[in-house]
Amino acid sequence: MFIIIPVYLGYLFVSKKLRVKDMLISCISTIVFPSLLYGLKFIQTGTGSFSYAFGWTEGHPAPFWQYPIAFIKQKQPIGIFMSFWGYFGWLKVPMSKWIYLLFLLIMLIATVGWIYAVKKKIRLFPTSSKALVFVCIVSISYIATIFLFDFLTFIQKDVFLIQGRYFLPVVFLIVVWIIQGLLVYKDRLRTILLTGSIGIFLISQILMYSSISRFYYHRYAVISPLTKVYLLKKP
Repeated sequence: MFIIIPVYLGYLFVSKKLRVKDMLISCISTIVFPSLLYGLKFIQTGTGSFSYAFGWTEGHPAPFWQYPIAFIKQKQPIGIFMSFWGYFGWLKVPMSKWIYLLFLLIMLIATVGWIYAVKKKIRLFPTSSKALVFVCIVSISYIATIFLFDFLTFIQKDVFLIQGRYFLPVVFLIVVWIIQGLLVYKDRLRTILLTGSIGIFLISQILMYSSISRFYYHRYAVISPLTKVYLLKKP
């Protein structure tokens, strides 16, 4: 629900011409009807209508002001980052820790590229500023709903529920952000960084399969897209 409203406002922002009648129709179809639907569902079933987590997770209420403190203290940012790039088996099967450090390194390098581009006023996207603002509004709104859901769960059950997979809808934007940040660098360094980034992604795929096979089958293996298992090392 919280995604629909900013998306709709963003649509109005990028639209050049939109009649009042069209605005009213869009408003009713994208905001009023879903609001009524969720409102009726909430009256019938309560908070359980929004997620299974409220009903299945055992816990006790917690003060809202403890959320940011507990979020950092329990190392949630690290867990979210790891599970975004690959943390399997209900968060029991991580990849080797050094691959996460490589992902973090390439993201930091891309961030430095963006900072340099902003400082030098280098335009990284050929699209209009309105379209870019629209994409940012949608992405930030989606991410905000995830943290809102986590916050509401925390104050009711004193647990955190965010996992990296929740951010998969914006993975394309994250990859584009990384690539654009690396393209800022000079030719030779840019080629090295882009090649290294591709290598990191490929290595992570191998580590994914080998980590899963080691945990569940107690042997190192690479599972091909054809679901064949090639044994590389037996215990």
